[in-house]
Amino acid sequence: MSPGSEVTVRDVACTICGCVCDDLTVSIRDNRIVGVQPSCPLAEPWFLALGNAPAAAARIAGRSAPLDAAVAAAADLLRYSRAPLIYGLSRSSTEGQRAAVRLADRLGGTIDTTASRCHGPSIVALQQVGESTCSLGEVRNRSDLVVFWGSNPVQSHPRHLERYSGDVAGLFVPRGRRDRFLVVVDTEPTATARQLFSVSAPESSRCGHTTA
Repeated sequence: MSPGSEVTVRDVACTICGCVCDDLTVSIRDNRIVGVQPSCPLAEPWFLALGNAPAAAARIAGRSAPLDAAVAAAADLLRYSRAPLIYGLSRSSTEGQRAAVRLADRLGGTIDTTASRCHGPSIVALQQVGESTCSLGEVRNRSDLVVFWGSNPVQSHPRHLERYSGDVAGLFVPRGRRDRFLVVVDTEPTATARQLFSVSAPESSRCGHTTA
């Protein structure tokens, strides 16, 4: 890529939230992302910040050290460990996670992620009692009643309404919002409730809101 030239990459996937949108268009100039469309309050700042973080300083016992010396010290710690644990990885790249798995395998150590303290208990509960669930494709194509119970997707999953549960047309809901009944249940008004019910909806559109 020549200096100052701009490249456009289409159909880029985003993993910031559970919507996993795969329709983004990313503009790259001088090996940096300079634009993301369509705009999303979660995806855009995340993509634009990629590459901004300065390299972490190498340290030994809390003191700055040359990188080679710090790597050698870390290797010694791992070499003489008896039960090494590699933990975290929830914000690591795919390449970083692969490297961590290879390291744990070579050391004969244990590898774990933050999911053991976050989603882990939920997974155990699902194994014990089961779960009623569906895919995002089923939401888009089949859902004629959507209940947002104690959730606020306008903030947590900004494009959920746009892509899956609001205006988007589906196989069995060809008129989109006109074929759906949308309900928000929460203890206080949310951004989702305000967006859904503060805008005049089509006469045949149906919606409801309640606070508990």
